[in-house]
Amino acid sequence: MIEERSFSPYLITKGLVRPLNLNETICIERTLEGVHLLVTGMPRWGKTTALQQLAKESPQTSFAIVEVQSPMPKPKNIMLDDYDALFEDLSFANSGLVQLTQNFYSQRCEVFVYERGFVDQIAFMEALQTMWGKQEKNQAIYDRRQQKIIDFKNYFRHFLPMIDGVIICNSSPDISLQRGSKTNPRLLELLSEGYNRLPQLIAELMLENIPLPVIELEFDNLLHPEDTLKTAVLVMANWNLMGKISNVLELIKNIS
Repeated sequence: MIEERSFSPYLITKGLVRPLNLNETICIERTLEGVHLLVTGMPRWGKTTALQQLAKESPQTSFAIVEVQSPMPKPKNIMLDDYDALFEDLSFANSGLVQLTQNFYSQRCEVFVYERGFVDQIAFMEALQTMWGKQEKNQAIYDRRQQKIIDFKNYFRHFLPMIDGVIICNSSPDISLQRGSKTNPRLLELLSEGYNRLPQLIAELMLENIPLPVIELEFDNLLHPEDTLKTAVLVMANWNLMGKISNVLELIKNIS
């Protein structure tokens, strides 16, 4: 069951993020050749576990869980300004894009759920840039890193229309650390801030005025975060399969 206070739905259009009224109905045009949903968020949130359970528990809906993997090994120390972390983010997002485009044109009538690895990597890239920037004395190096981020945005924005919905799983840095994350606490803090900004960032990147529903989940306020994520995915899938965003509370009641 989902806790309403921690369930924040938005509708993103070109340059605009609008909170959804839980009782309104909005028609959205969708094809019947597959639904593509992006699930992203903080480390150690429980995303992988929840999505694996969802695929097993929902035989009535064909869920294809796509766990995107980076073709690059993780940098030994992402706290070092050696570019490896930025390149790892770029390769991660590119790997996700390859899988997205392959599935998009496969004409498979499934609900594809991508675990990270797309435009959402910008949250990690900007967090690293902010963290490194405070200690960077060479302006040319800082500018070169910033240009990589700009290039990333300008490239990946063209593929946003392939995504039918985004679910953002956020939490405080303390929650990530308590659940076993080894990421630097300062970087976790910047990541959490970045995921809070992600809906607005996506709105700024959109080139077409195609409505994109977004659901934000806040781990710190949830009693059952993994069950809540599964319900959120079902809600998002229903919106797209029906071609309309309808009474959110009624959907939650019917699905839970």
